[in-house]
Amino acid sequence: MTLGDGPGGKGGAGLLCGERVALRPLRREDLEVLAGWASDDGVARFMGARGRDRAGLEEWYLQRAGDPRCRVMAILDGNGAVIGDIELEQIDWRNGRGELRVCIGEAARRHCGLGTDAVRTLLQHTFASLGLREVYLRVHPENAAAIRCYEKCGFRKRGFLRAGKRKGSGVDDLLLMSVTRGRFLRLGRRAPAKDARPRGA
Repeated sequence: MTLGDGPGGKGGAGLLCGERVALRPLRREDLEVLAGWASDDGVARFMGARGRDRAGLEEWYLQRAGDPRCRVMAILDGNGAVIGDIELEQIDWRNGRGELRVCIGEAARRHCGLGTDAVRTLLQHTFASLGLREVYLRVHPENAAAIRCYEKCGFRKRGFLRAGKRKGSGVDDLLLMSVTRGRFLRLGRRAPAKDARPRGA
């Protein structure tokens, strides 16, 4: 599998295909879709605004495009519509570790397994093709749906990152989770299926 141009990598416009979604490198034209999610309560509560008005997104996109430690991809449904984005960031190539972030921005597409498929698909690529040995993430402890998703993909709870005692800081405690390549492979996750390519792709 190859990655296309943009923050996800260089080369052809290939897809990473899962059972229900496909991943492709994020494109500049996708930013309008992402900007539309900034006012969504679920995105704002658990993901933060992330500077995702149009101007902030443009700056974020350009930063990621020039950073070899990042892989940013759009999540596509079976019709090829962008329903979310997923990112592997802070990649430590020497020690084989990276941090995962995922967002299903389209509210109607949440809680139906698409995020789980997206995470599994990226993990398969990360461990089999990128050669990393561990992926970790930070998640809000109250985000039960996300935690269930991550556990289905093999992540284990490792502890809490405490926000400290500063009142009004707007920073919450976060749950730290991680999965190793060995654990992911032992769970028998199948390689992404080729029939998940969106229509017209």
